[in-house]
Amino acid sequence: CLGFLPTSVSSISTVRNSISSQGSTLAGAGVLFHFSRRFILMALQISSVEHLKVVGWDIDDTLFDLFTPSCRELSYMYDVDLSYPTILKRVMKPSFDPKGDFFSQLIPGTTPDDISAFYRDMGNVVYSDCQVFPFALALVKLQLEAGTKVVFITARPEEWYDLTRAELDKHGLQDAELYHDSSKVELAKKLGVELFFDDNYLNYLNFRRANIPINLVYHPSNFRMVEKKNLPALNFNPLFTPRK
Repeated sequence: CLGFLPTSVSSISTVRNSISSQGSTLAGAGVLFHFSRRFILMALQISSVEHLKVVGWDIDDTLFDLFTPSCRELSYMYDVDLSYPTILKRVMKPSFDPKGDFFSQLIPGTTPDDISAFYRDMGNVVYSDCQVFPFALALVKLQLEAGTKVVFITARPEEWYDLTRAELDKHGLQDAELYHDSSKVELAKKLGVELFFDDNYLNYLNFRRANIPINLVYHPSNFRMVEKKNLPALNFNPLFTPRK
């Protein structure tokens, strides 16, 4: 599924430099070298592949870390423990539905509508505080460098378009297109998307049903399914350490 990656040394060097410039906050934890080496080894292994014309990306917890600011603000708002170890225990239980709303299953007394309202009302706080994943950003830039059309399809409320567009531009993604659509699949079809990246397990299933190749991105909401079904998943967030 990663067949859009060119294998020229110049492209790989460009991506490694991108990771280095964007990943300074991870360097102290020893993550930066891990990401750089993993990407270069992956790129070197791919050759003689058909170039993809259109690639689509989700944004939250695929390109940007929305998980961390969301946990911080929701735990304060509802006075609930949303620490990573606590969440990990909850999502691995059979009662957790990987196709359902993530946070409403973790916060007693809340509904999916409550969580949607939170993102509408608190977007200026959480969306503006999302850190980019260096490895994901490097992949997007490499796609653009290869001449691939990149489209972002996000479930964020549309009123946060300007903020989202500004964040993408800040990271050098001015040439990527941005759309707001929570269902994603039909829009992806219209745009001619040949490969999609998303952390949402329900979206993963829907894209597969629509015969659109998709790379699942590792996230607590899909941990149990990844482990149970031995699904391949890209791990962009260093916080999400695979259990196996």
